[in-house]
Amino acid sequence: MQDFSEEQIMEIVAHWIRNKKKEKSGQKSMLQLKKKKMKKLVFNEITWVN
Repeated sequence: MQDFSEEQIMEIVAHWIRNKKKEKSGQKSMLQLKKKKMKKLVFNEITWVN
């Protein structure tokens, strides 16, 4: 195991916490992602038609 600097450890911990939060709000973000994709598709359709 290599030695990490304090900065790296903080980054890893912050990243881990973010991932944990993402897991909890994963279903929410999936819905948002789908909405965004739908909006994008609709937008593409509109711009393509025009």
